[in-house]
Amino acid sequence: MTDTLADELISALEGPPPKDQRTRCYFKDWFDAQSPQRQQAISSAMANRKWKSVDLHRLFTKQGYERQYNTLRAHRSGTCSCG
Repeated sequence: MTDTLADELISALEGPPPKDQRTRCYFKDWFDAQSPQRQQAISSAMANRKWKSVDLHRLFTKQGYERQYNTLRAHRSGTCSCG
């Protein structure tokens, strides 16, 4: 007789841990919902250090980004949950 709970736990522990939805990156959620063309433009803008994060936040807010500035800044600096 096999212990399915033990088998499932062993199998689950071999893979990555599940993502904690409380710490998900809302910038990435918004980014992933954009068209490939927009994603390319957003990626270029995020990589351009001539632009301040606050200015990018203003621009993205006009295009439907509804999160706080700190979320964008954390993603851009690599300190968000997906970084």
